[in-house]
Amino acid sequence: MKKTLLTSVIVALLALCATHVKAQENKFSLGGGAAYATGIKNVGFFAKGMYHFTPRWEAAASFTYFLPKEQENITTNFSALDANVHYVFYNDEYKLASYLLSGIDVLFGSTDVEIMGKNFSDSGTVLGFNMGAGLRYQLSERLALNPELKYVVSTEDNNYLSLSIGLLFSF
Repeated sequence: MKKTLLTSVIVALLALCATHVKAQENKFSLGGGAAYATGIKNVGFFAKGMYHFTPRWEAAASFTYFLPKEQENITTNFSALDANVHYVFYNDEYKLASYLLSGIDVLFGSTDVEIMGKNFSDSGTVLGFNMGAGLRYQLSERLALNPELKYVVSTEDNNYLSLSIGLLFSF
């Protein structure tokens, strides 16, 4: 019984991963772009790396630095580190690929306050869970436009929606 169940699971996974016959030539993509996060209420810039396991499955890691936010005597800084898995549900193999994403987010934040000539600072790290969707539109053989929308649910109620757009270079 266990052997039959294991065999069925393996066959199902192989069938899921082998949905496209055409071999993928480029395994790695690197790029960057701009992002806006609603909870942070500021613009950031990101760098992203991606590995294409199969035509359907990808892994991506990115780092986003948000511009410092200054209000009177308070300066707030944020950055985010993301690790995601993409499931490509549509790929016409020429111009357009659409994917769902899920993964983890580590949000780093710091606040500097100046009160009566004295500086005080505090910093922290919050763990979150990403879920969202993205597109890749091929501009040329190796260059793609990559808009992405994701929602981050965090452990400390620092949830935010992030909209990004960037370019990816495949090699």
